[in-house]
Amino acid sequence: MVKLLSVSELAERIRRTDTAVYGLRKRGGLPPAALLAGRLGWRDDDIESWLAGIYAAEPVGPSDAAEWVAGVPLLTLAETAAAIGRSTRTIRHMRAAGDAPRGAVVGGQLLFRADDVSAFVDYRSRLYAPTATPTPTGVRQ
Repeated sequence: MVKLLSVSELAERIRRTDTAVYGLRKRGGLPPAALLAGRLGWRDDDIESWLAGIYAAEPVGPSDAAEWVAGVPLLTLAETAAAIGRSTRTIRHMRAAGDAPRGAVVGGQLLFRADDVSAFVDYRSRLYAPTATPTPTGVRQ
């Protein structure tokens, strides 16, 4: 059965307001919507494909962009910065240098997959973890 997303559900999915969804639709920035009983609705599959297409256009994207949107929570730039412990400005600089979690601009807003942010934090913590140096035998500390 096909699931239709309402304006509010779509806004929540792409982390925008209802007004922003209407604006994106007006500018042709969304897949076609269905009008049922006087209400707009978007097929969930169409939205997932649309998001995957946006992510696939990013310079550093997965080989299967559809995996990017498969029910994983999306984080805003501010949420990502808080998770990493850096400012939003630093995240933008890291992204420009190619040293940040993968993300995509959706409806004018930079979004990151929660899984990608978590993997990035894990990778960085392992990369910069202090290594234990062995103490020579017979030497006092």
